[in-house]
Parts: sequence; C-alpha cells; structure tokens
Amino acid sequence: MKLEYIEPFVTSAVNVLQAVLHSPVEPGDIALLRGNELNGEVSVVIGLRDHPGENVILNMNREAALNISAAMNGAVSPVLDETGMDAVGELANMIAGNAVSSLNDQGFDFSVQPPATVKQADLFRITDGLEVFQIPMTSSQGLITVNFTIRTN
Repeated sequence: MKLEYIEPFVTSAVNVLQAVLHSPVEPGDIALLRGNELNGEVSVVIGLRDHPGENVILNMNREAALNISAAMNGAVSPVLDETGMDAVGELANMIAGNAVSSLNDQGFDFSVQPPATVKQADLFRITDGLEVFQIPMTSSQGLITVNFTIRTN
C-alpha cells in the first residue's frame, strides 16, 4: 500500500467517527505489526481494487461496536445482532467513501470493494503473512483501530 493512501483513510475515519459518535476522536501513533497480531472482536475488511492482498480493516471490541450500532440505529441493544453488524459495516462504507473521494480528487484512480464484516478466524486467514500499519482511534465510545495490510513480496 502506498503511504499516500493512508492519510485520507485516517482523516476520513476521524471525521466520520466524530460525526457518528458525537464525541471527539483522537488518532494514536502508527505501529507496524504482523497480520496475526490484530485483535478486536469485530472486524470490517475493505479490499482495495487492483491491489490484491491490500486492505483497510477496522477492528474494535464488542463494546465499541455496540456503541456505534446504538449511535447509528438510535437504539441501544445488549447484543450485537445483524442490525448492529450492518451499522458497523455502514460506518466502514462511509469511511471508505470519503477516503476514496479524497484520493480521486488528488488524481489517483482509486476504488474499493464493498466492506465485509469478518470473524476473527477469517481475519487471520486474510492477513496471514502480511504486515499491517495500525492506527488506534480513541473515543469515549471505545477503541477502534484502522489497519492497512501491506504486501511485502
């Protein structure tokens, strides 16, 4: 993944999360890790078209996903059901849409695949052998990380 792709996704994530959660969101320091080191109970993968193996992945714990679902659906639920997962997927779609628009405005020919929610085991399969840039997003509603997988071969 080209480094110039990362900043529009980070900016979009901060802006969208702040708008949805009605709470300040603070991006943390970038870290480099292996794909099998990703954690979080809920993950949404956004594949980059024309860049096999390169993805943007939102990870969060169950509490953050429930808070996002409540903010987007206008109702609190004690379980993360299909409606809640759809809300998390839509959040990822909003982040991706804003980032792609920004990238295309900068002259890149850029597109993404629709977001897909995945389970932890599937996430490990998708990220196996890849390096990941990870940027944590801290808010009063929970920790959400934005991850960028990188092909090294």
